Amino acid sequence: MGLLSFFKRPKHDKKAIDLYDKIVRVARAPILYTKYGVADTVIGRFDLILLHCFVVIRRLNKFGDEGIQKSQELFDVMFIDIDRNLREMGVGDTGLGKKVKSLATAFYGRLGSYENALESKNQKILIESLKRNLYSETRPSDYQLSLVSNYLRKRIAEAEKWSFTDIDNANIFLKSIE
Repeated sequence: MGLLSFFKRPKHDKKAIDLYDKIVRVARAPILYTKYGVADTVIGRFDLILLHCFVVIRRLNKFGDEGIQKSQELFDVMFIDIDRNLREMGVGDTGLGKKVKSLATAFYGRLGSYENALESKNQKILIESLKRNLYSETRPSDYQLSLVSNYLRKRIAEAEKWSFTDIDNANIFLKSIE
């Protein structure tokens, strides 16, 4: 192994890239910004990507080591994309590490918040979690909060039917958004 290969970024599996691309496409559905009221901003888009990643990672965690490895690949691909996007937005090298660390902290915080809210089986706790995280830049109506809460629950129920192969081949989120 040469010195230059030490500094190269690891190559990511095309399937992990395809999976992430599928998540981004679903998270960019216009209805999520119009009817559901999520802010169509950098933060709003980031939060919708995280919400959909949460659904996928939650399901992957049920597949043991293979699922954990795929979750890590998904995380890596996502943060390479975030890094690239931040650079395109003009974030320089000096501030980039701090910004990425902040976004990674937000990622894990939201995953934990959504999981805890779902485990509680209390609709009010889930709505508060979504309001605090997904709607940090807007004031959603009660109707929009109810819509997105039901949307998340439906996506999780849909995910329960996905096999590892479905996820690995990005054959997920096949039902349309209402």
